[in-house]
Parts: sequence; C-alpha cells; structure tokens
Amino acid sequence: MEEKLLELRSVGYSYHTMQGETPALHNINFTVHKGEFLAIVGPSGCGKSTLLSLLCGLLEPEHGSILLYGQKLYQKSAGNIGYMLQHDHLFEWRTILQNVLLGPEIAGKLTPARREAVEQMLKTYGLYKFKDARPSQLSGGMRQRAALVRTLALEPEILLLDEPFSALDYQTRLTVGDDIGSIIKKEHKTAILVTHDLSEAVSLGSRVIVLTARPGTIKNIINIKFPEYLTPLQRRNAPEFKDYFNQLWKEMNEHE
Repeated sequence: MEEKLLELRSVGYSYHTMQGETPALHNINFTVHKGEFLAIVGPSGCGKSTLLSLLCGLLEPEHGSILLYGQKLYQKSAGNIGYMLQHDHLFEWRTILQNVLLGPEIAGKLTPARREAVEQMLKTYGLYKFKDARPSQLSGGMRQRAALVRTLALEPEILLLDEPFSALDYQTRLTVGDDIGSIIKKEHKTAILVTHDLSEAVSLGSRVIVLTARPGTIKNIINIKFPEYLTPLQRRNAPEFKDYFNQLWKEMNEHE
C-alpha cells in the first residue's frame, strides 16, 4: 500500500481587507502519496497559489487541517517542503555551486556529505562544468535546472512547483519540463505542480486536480496513466495524451 504523505481535510481560506472578505478556497480534500506527482489546474484566480502558500506554511488554513505524515503541518514542519517558483531567483554575485548550496548553508546543514551529494547532482544533471559560472552565463533552461538542484539540496519530502516553466519560451519549456519531470522521478521525490498549461499537467502528472472558479473547490480529480518508461516529452506523443487533454479541457470550460 502506498504511504500517505500529505492530507488536506476540508481546508478553506479567505482573504480579509477593509472592504470585506474574499473567499479563496473552500472545502479542499485530497491526499498525496509518497512518490506521486500531483498537478493542479483551474481558472485564473481560483486559489491555486493560495493553496501552495498553505502547503508550505506561509499561510494557515482558516478551516480544516493539513497533515504531514498524520501530524498537523506547522511552520517548523514545513521545512520538509521545497518551493520552486516561476523565476529561478539565482543570485548573480554567487557562482552556480554557491547558489545551489545556499539552502544548506543558511540552515547550518552544509556538511561535507551534503556538499558532495549536491556536487554529484550537478554532475548527473549536466551542470557541474558550469559550477563556477555566474547565473547570467547560463541559458534559461539550465538556470531552472540549477534552481531545482538548489531546492533538492535541502532534501525536502515534497516539492511545490509554482508554474516553474512559465517564464521560458515554448521550446525551452518543453525541454526543461521533460528534464525536471525526469529528475524528480529519478530522485524519487513527491511533487505538486500548479500550472495553467493543461498539456504540462498531463505530461507530468500522475493525477490532476481540477479546481472551480473562486472560491476554489475541487471539481474533479483525474487519474493519469501512461506506461512507466515514458518521459514527460514522450507522453505527449502517446495515444492517450489527447484523451486526457480533451477531458481536462472539457472540465475547465464547463463553467464558462
């Protein structure tokens, strides 16, 4: 039986201003198992980014609870969760190696063994020969790979991916999505991806959660099944791909 890693029970959240209350999420229930790649899609403003903020401990649910290994998620336990943003946010005054070691350095966990493991990841994913380069000397795709290695350097239990390919041009986006999906699988990590791109959700996800317009509620959860050996890029050419894409498209446009 798959190990239950993360569980959301009746989670709700609203934003409060002087003008009043704006509900963002309502009655969100789902479970994430170890090694799963979950994609979340929905119309703009449906609360996808709010959901990621709740999952990484930046916000606390107003209703319901979020459990990590059966224990309530607090800010301190959110240290087990890595967050990869839309932009790589690599520091130009640090080399690539210094950038990817930043997390362990700040956390006081930069042991010789951790440094060796990170350097090995750079070798495995084709970045080691650029370890002394500055971020501006790398392509957009290589920078995103470096950003992923930086996120993995802290050995998180779960990776949260907030549209990490959206700043890239289309061709690079396909290649980097393939790279990063394959790296996450190779490293046996659990990932939750928020995306506007339905093709991306199908090519990367093992399940796709479809949210309604604000306040976001779960409209449907679609199981995605492809042969295990297919990379994300190869999934796009598989006969099942079109059916999943069309199913998602229909779900997304029924509210219009």
